[in-house]
Amino acid sequence: MRALALLAVAVLASACDPRAANRSSDAAPAVSARAARGADPGGFLPTVCLGQEKLRFWRRFNPLTVTDEALERTRGTHCEWSVVVEGGEPIVTAAKHPRPATLRGFEGASAVEKGAPGYLVGFDWGEFGGSLSWFSLHGESKQTLLDESVLAILRTPEHFVVLTTEGHGDDGWAYEVMAYFDRFEVRRRVELPGAPTASAPEPGGGILLATREGLLRLSPVFELVPLLEARWSPLSLTLDANVAYVGMRGEVAAVQLSQKRATVTWFLPP
Repeated sequence: MRALALLAVAVLASACDPRAANRSSDAAPAVSARAARGADPGGFLPTVCLGQEKLRFWRRFNPLTVTDEALERTRGTHCEWSVVVEGGEPIVTAAKHPRPATLRGFEGASAVEKGAPGYLVGFDWGEFGGSLSWFSLHGESKQTLLDESVLAILRTPEHFVVLTTEGHGDDGWAYEVMAYFDRFEVRRRVELPGAPTASAPEPGGGILLATREGLLRLSPVFELVPLLEARWSPLSLTLDANVAYVGMRGEVAAVQLSQKRATVTWFLPP
């Protein structure tokens, strides 16, 4: 009798799920997204951040229509999201923070990239500073190139782009580093409107940068192009064709880049 009662409860719960009919033709997510429910502005917050959920099942919302207090409660969740694209389908999952490099001799590095002269190795010690150093292919220290906290090193067809900050991370810079046969050389530098908290290379050689003030592009000739103003706190940036998916704490934004002016759509967990 107890087993029959439990089965009846399960059937009733499934029938009451308004998305059940819509999902009947979709393959089940690898991990149930029901654990990642929640978070209308002002509503309850999810306590478990497990699910791989198709973004089209998330709910759209307009930040301009909710109060700052409600939006801050939503963003107060501990769930940090990122987006991966599988077969053209954007999938939201719990963010995976990059682990410090464990390459022998570079333990604890925030970023490592290899070029013809050797390794570019970045360190970020927070308020204690950081550095960008050049090591040979055999691991010997050659030169300290920058005395700033390194957030990321990105490779483009023409050069490396090193993103840095100082102090508490309120200011940011992008450096062009060229790899020659026997050396690395720092060339151009551009100041950013805030520290970049997420970045992604573009196929054409540009770099997409997300700061707390919005989204911008660093062109291959090292010119900054503002794309979108937004009040957000980006944690991850995924580029798929002309759409940039920005993962944050509590929410996700999809930025359409193909139009003359970038537009953004906001999503909350279902």
